[in-house]
Amino acid sequence: MLIGPNSKLKQVQIHGVVLHDGTCLRFHETAKNLGVYFDSTLKFDTQINKVISTSYLALRNISRMKKYLNVSQLTALCNALVLSKLDYANSLYFGITAHQLSKLQMVQNSAARLIFSRKRRESIHDAISNVHWLRVRERIYFKIIIIMFKCIIGLAPKYLDNLLTISLSHHVLFCEPRVNSSFGDRAFFKCGPKLWNSLPTTIRNIRNLSTFKSSLKYFLFNNCVDFHHKLQIV
Repeated sequence: MLIGPNSKLKQVQIHGVVLHDGTCLRFHETAKNLGVYFDSTLKFDTQINKVISTSYLALRNISRMKKYLNVSQLTALCNALVLSKLDYANSLYFGITAHQLSKLQMVQNSAARLIFSRKRRESIHDAISNVHWLRVRERIYFKIIIIMFKCIIGLAPKYLDNLLTISLSHHVLFCEPRVNSSFGDRAFFKCGPKLWNSLPTTIRNIRNLSTFKSSLKYFLFNNCVDFHHKLQIV
């Protein structure tokens, strides 16, 4: 599979590779690795559609037994069978389109409606708050920031740690490299420092993992709009 922007892929006239025994390996538009479908332009359309499809299937199965379960049990099932799918490898979703993000958010909204028996046109903002769920966009931020934190305290793989450079050790700020493409904006060495440096100093200075997770979730839960706006103007 060839990976790159559409403008570059159109310039490539190779459609396959011929091995020494005469076997021809054709290029494919998508390939699955560790449960994630990668596509040639890294738009993740196939991956997101697969996640949405399996999530709605899980929701239908949960709805069949809903009358036998209380809110706490329904929440546990949705966490285990639906949100786990939304969260798997979701750090790759940084920079996806607003349309893709809204499709994933609709899955979470459907889960909240199922738990609290809300109709489609009813607001689910308070429902999501009642189960203490971060929305899909903030869950992506949360995952990447946790990886950044693990790099700082030495729990992340070395190859990730080697991508980062601290610019100010006292307040734990990282250098944000300049990139010239949307691919570069979505890379961990770019988006990781960008998200981390946008956090308040009080959170960046925490060194206990469990404390950091709870503080980060509380911050994203209560400041999601302001934090996202800050990222857009940084």
